[in-house]
Amino acid sequence: MFIFFNFTLLISVISFTFVFVFIFVFRKYQEQDLENLDSLDIVAPASGKIISIRENIDCDQLGRNLTEIRIAVSWFSEFGLRMPFDSKVNNIISQNGLSLLRFSKLNHIVNLQDFQHSCIILKGLASELLFGIKVIKCPLGGSHALQILPGDKGKKGAIFGYLPFGGTLFIYLKNNSRVICNIGDKVCATKSVLATSNS
Repeated sequence: MFIFFNFTLLISVISFTFVFVFIFVFRKYQEQDLENLDSLDIVAPASGKIISIRENIDCDQLGRNLTEIRIAVSWFSEFGLRMPFDSKVNNIISQNGLSLLRFSKLNHIVNLQDFQHSCIILKGLASELLFGIKVIKCPLGGSHALQILPGDKGKKGAIFGYLPFGGTLFIYLKNNSRVICNIGDKVCATKSVLATSNS
């Protein structure tokens, strides 16, 4: 009788856990309110925490003297990656390699050449703004999936891919943008403004 009770309890816990994970993974994405944002605002493409902001960074795909914002995306954020502003996809470059632990100390100094990532380069539809996003896989997360191709256009807030169970985003801004977020800020996808375009 006691063994049967323990077995029933174990099955119940496993079933409850499975249902909870299923609901979490396939939950509906929240509709984003973009009405109060300026057209020049560059919003966070995913929810997470800003772990570093660095200036005068070079990027092979975007050039020199860029500003880099790193966002650690947690397990519990929505999986969707969203357009930070009305833009067109200029190019996508992907590379296989290592995973990067999202809260590792390496995250502040790491060279991305050895890490698995995709770099999405966006250009503003109504401006000359160039913007880069590098999506880095976390060993405790899933591999990202993109649903865009070069030449595609998207409105601010549109989902362009998925990052299951989080990872790290590297945001690259040209010098015609002004950063208005700070290290340690918790940002919400398409609701928190990272920077504003001077163009």
